[in-house]
Amino acid sequence: MLAYNIEKTERNYERCSSVLVTLRKHNNDSYAEMELLDHMIKQNTGGSGVSFPDQAALSSVMLLSGI
Repeated sequence: MLAYNIEKTERNYERCSSVLVTLRKHNNDSYAEMELLDHMIKQNTGGSGVSFPDQAALSSVMLLSGI
């Protein structure tokens, strides 16, 4: 969460988790939330201003595409 400049609060944990779960479900369980999170970490885009939800969506597409 620090990579995306998100304060560590219970509410923010819930919101980030919700993004990951929603994307997994929307993509028919094609990957696990941890796979998506690992991909996001490897992309390391938080410091360049990409938001958590935006990077989650980008990583989701990349995982589905095999990138």
